[in-house]
Amino acid sequence: MTQSSPSGTAAGRPEDVHPHAVAAVNQGDATVAGDPGQQATGLTDVYREVCAHIRATDDISLKLLAAVPLATGIGITILVRTSTQDLPGAARSALSLFAAVITFAIYRWERKNIATCGHFREWAAVLERDHFKLPLPIVEAGAPRTRPHGGVSAPAFFGQSWGKTQAEILLYWAVIVSWLSTSVYTLLR
Repeated sequence: MTQSSPSGTAAGRPEDVHPHAVAAVNQGDATVAGDPGQQATGLTDVYREVCAHIRATDDISLKLLAAVPLATGIGITILVRTSTQDLPGAARSALSLFAAVITFAIYRWERKNIATCGHFREWAAVLERDHFKLPLPIVEAGAPRTRPHGGVSAPAFFGQSWGKTQAEILLYWAVIVSWLSTSVYTLLR
């Protein structure tokens, strides 16, 4: 999904931040007319809330990344055992298909969670740029791409950046394929 640092959030380029987001932040500044101290406090509170949402979405993803493979391992181990009258092969196969569908639904929900986190990261980047006046990295060739508080790059895997989102995609599809394979195995055995 995402990095915990909110500034590594909006793909790192000012032009990637949605123009309506900047306008909304600027309109938010106008609502507390008069006292710049209240404006700063209000936007700082918004920033804290955005960062809390980023952490919450990451926490949910981490819990799912721990629970889904564990539940899959236990479930498949139970279902590939020899069929009995209480739980025949066809029922085991149906349970495996059901688990594959449930896993796919969780995966789709997680993809939405990733998009939501990206949205919050864009807001954090807008606030960092406009409210806190932190410089965003320059995107031109040869320019440094560092953030004021540092950045974390996903390590390369086969020449491609391989981060949390790619790991989640691999994990969920491996689990779905495992459930489908278990369904076929229990039916054919």
